[in-house]
Amino acid sequence: MHRPRLRALVVAIAAAAACTLGLAGPAASQTSVPGCTKSVLEAEFTVIPGSQGAGQVAYTLTIDNYGTSACTLDGLPKLRLLTKHGAKLPTHAATEPHGAYTVTLAAGQYAQALASFTPDIAASNEPGTHCEPVAHWLRLTLPAGGGTLLAPMSPTMVCQHGTMTFRRLKAVALTPNCAASGLGATFKAVGPPYGGQVTYALVLTNTGGASCLVDGDISLQLLSATGTALPTAINDLIGYPYVIAAGQSATLDATAYTKPSSTEPSSGPCEPVATQLAVTVPHATALTVPIDPPRSFCHGGRLSTTGLFLNG
Repeated sequence: MHRPRLRALVVAIAAAAACTLGLAGPAASQTSVPGCTKSVLEAEFTVIPGSQGAGQVAYTLTIDNYGTSACTLDGLPKLRLLTKHGAKLPTHAATEPHGAYTVTLAAGQYAQALASFTPDIAASNEPGTHCEPVAHWLRLTLPAGGGTLLAPMSPTMVCQHGTMTFRRLKAVALTPNCAASGLGATFKAVGPPYGGQVTYALVLTNTGGASCLVDGDISLQLLSATGTALPTAINDLIGYPYVIAAGQSATLDATAYTKPSSTEPSSGPCEPVATQLAVTVPHATALTVPIDPPRSFCHGGRLSTTGLFLNG
């Protein structure tokens, strides 16, 4: 999986944050498969929607080998949280269970590790309610001169001086991309409007007989009853892969505005009523899904979306 848009953004931030880096790390894996380098890897660090509770939140670190041959990772790379503009933040990352391990990634394969931390409980020597500046990037330093890469992340504070606990990286089996013919979908409001907003849940169900891969961003387009495209604006998702097992579902939450903006009519519908949603997953044709209930989506059809997450 190679996303030029994402890599261009990462390169720009990396240039702005250029500094002298120590690349010391564990010795390279003693195997015929070479160690992974930054030239063949992409990474993302994304929140798992609905995971926040009791002062903790869960994130997923995804590292993808988009090269043409296999490579190895000797455990979790050295990590550093960065601000939006690339300034270093306190970071203390540990892997559970401890101990050395190696992950081999075939061409096109990726590895994932779950992480947990507190975004809102400050340590006794951290100031006020804002324990640390908001982190926007996670920098990964590869061992044995493999270089560094930047993972865009769902912005957050990481309290306790940047303390994060990661499970071990695990390679995810190579899986065919999901096809529209093997997916079912619904788009339903999860509750009544509140505070000028309403949230809908897009649920994708794998109706095929085998696992399939959603590889990157999902495209959404609001439609009228006659299929005419209506104004639609989606915030920039962090695209990352997810495997949906046969019979399993995955969800993407989309929050919409129910009150008009200053440039929309103050009486009557702010935009034409949308009754359908065109959903396009990467490498597949679009699915047309009824909107339940139909709605005039204000602010030019703006939808604030989460990343895709699995339902069990």
